[in-house]
Amino acid sequence: MKILPSDTSTKLDGHEWIPKSLDTFIKELDHLVSSWRKLDHYLLFRGHRDHRWLLDCTFVRNIKQNIFGIDPLLKVISTYRSSLEYQRLLGSLFLLKFETITPPFPDLMKLDKVDPYFEWMRRIQQYPKEDVSPLGGTFLVDWTQDEKVAMFFASEHSDISSTDGAVWIVDFTATGKVLHRDLTVEEILSKYKEAFMADNPLGIPLVFYPNYQIASERAKNQDVVYIAQMDMRLDLCETWEKFERENNTQVIIKIRLPHPAKAECRRWLESKGITKKYIYPDIEFPTTEGKGGGLGA
Repeated sequence: MKILPSDTSTKLDGHEWIPKSLDTFIKELDHLVSSWRKLDHYLLFRGHRDHRWLLDCTFVRNIKQNIFGIDPLLKVISTYRSSLEYQRLLGSLFLLKFETITPPFPDLMKLDKVDPYFEWMRRIQQYPKEDVSPLGGTFLVDWTQDEKVAMFFASEHSDISSTDGAVWIVDFTATGKVLHRDLTVEEILSKYKEAFMADNPLGIPLVFYPNYQIASERAKNQDVVYIAQMDMRLDLCETWEKFERENNTQVIIKIRLPHPAKAECRRWLESKGITKKYIYPDIEFPTTEGKGGGLGA
């Protein structure tokens, strides 16, 4: 079943829905979420303050910017991006970082039950300033189980930018995969290295939500789930689009939030209790605009 916009004023451009107002945006989001949830499908959401952003992990964005010298909004030229050489480059740098430069802290390795590599990567995701490696970021992409949290990040705005925001919705049930509760990131890194050394495909995105996690009020409030971008040559949307074509299904949709509606959206979210203090409970905000890492960073 392919879900289409419910309002005739909403424009459709491939996987992108473009509503004309906040009311229409909320209507379309509710329509999409309720349609999938009626089928008992598992949904994840991600908010971007700039609708042009790709679904790339922070590690890939930093490689683009700091090694290739290109805007993270752009894609590496297609002939190189799909090459084995590019896969080798990304894999080498990724394994260099997490096997050699920044393994988990020794204290994390001593903790019972928790996954130390997951906790270390999660910490970097939530608090990027603690990532002191010149190869910034991880292969994890922050998502949320709460669409209003994604709306918070989509509604971020500034005086110097007039771009629309966006909320991405992925129907993970349609991919045939579910949450990985027992598989550790260290095991995934081992499988990743094995495939990398053999020049084999690195696999489809994996969802991580371990049974045991170090308590984090920020992660709890943001209702965070992490998706590992296994083949970092392709952003997550490209990977899922390929899956859609091969399996004749619908997996990923992006709904644009019109820039003029961002301030109104924030007020609507605040009326629902989704405030900066809720999203970033461990930050003391001054009277001016505060900043922090999280979904949509």
